[in-house]
Amino acid sequence: LHMAEAALFEGRPYAIVPSVRAVPGAVNAVVGLAQVLGARPFFLDPDEHDAYAAAISHLPLLASVALFNLARKSNAWPELANLSGPAFRDLTRLASGEPEMSHDIFMTNRENVVHWLQRYIGELQRLGDLIASEGEDEALFRSLAETQIERNIFLEKLPQRDPPGLGVELPSSADSFLQMLTGTLWQERQRAKEITDAMRERAEKQAWEERLRRRKIDLDE
Repeated sequence: LHMAEAALFEGRPYAIVPSVRAVPGAVNAVVGLAQVLGARPFFLDPDEHDAYAAAISHLPLLASVALFNLARKSNAWPELANLSGPAFRDLTRLASGEPEMSHDIFMTNRENVVHWLQRYIGELQRLGDLIASEGEDEALFRSLAETQIERNIFLEKLPQRDPPGLGVELPSSADSFLQMLTGTLWQERQRAKEITDAMRERAEKQAWEERLRRRKIDLDE
């Protein structure tokens, strides 16, 4: 209870995955509850949910386990452990989770986890190739700078995808609560879908290009 927080769901996405047999009143009640809590409800079907969860939840867990195992199984583990700092502890935090739960996650979402793992391996290989190549200094810096900028944008504001039915405003939280009670929220309205893997257009492109230009000058000197 000491972790309870009144604004826990404020402004946060709230995935709703209704069964095809779910009655409108039940779906409306869940949507209204999410909005009363200050969350942003959006709809996903089960396959979408599992695929996206594998990318942003299950893969980080797997990467955390792999990184800790990599270091722990080294003959230099005592030295590595003593040199480890916040970065290593942060990146391996998920490895301290319950193994039963982690096992069930990987087994029940096997195909999606493997899919994203292969893509992750490919991205690591791409970065490894840039580091290994002496002629790719600028390309490596560009990749690192682009990632920093886009992650900072992500931390500042989550990317949004316009749902179907543009121009239709969602009711306020107060209205949602009243409509939840009457079971009328979102009736006869097309179900919205919001895909969370979109990247926001680079708002800081000009500053980024200037930084790359300065870096290129430094590399040429």
